[in-house]
Formats: sequence, C-alpha cells, structure tokens
Amino acid sequence: MNYYQLYYFSDTEIEKANNNLIIISDKIKQLDNKLNNKNLNLTMAEINRFSMAIERLNMSKSCIKYYYNI
Repeated sequence: MNYYQLYYFSDTEIEKANNNLIIISDKIKQLDNKLNNKNLNLTMAEINRFSMAIERLNMSKSCIKYYYNI
C-alpha cells in the first residue's frame, strides 16, 4: 500500500475494493461471452444492453481504481 492508501483507507477497505474489482472483471467476462456467443440469437436491443452494461462496469472499475489509487 502506498502513503495515500495508508492515510485514507484501512486494509479491509482496500481488500474489499480489490475483491470488487475481481467481481466486476468476472461479470464483464460473462457479459462478453454472452455477447460473442454465436449460438445465441441476440436481438439488437440485447446486444446494445450487454454493450452498455459492459461500458458501465468498466466505468465503475475505473472509478474504484481511481478512488482507491489502485
């Protein structure tokens, strides 16, 4: 942990943030697999919904990394 993290956050908070990043990454992979699965006949609305969900999850991931300086 760097000085910023030590000063503002506890070890537990940093650990939770890292766990959340792992969970978000797993969810992004799941959605990406659904999006790229050729066996599923997805409508354009479903494709757009999955794409937007992936974008929001990536934004959340970036915010967590920035906030906790990870």
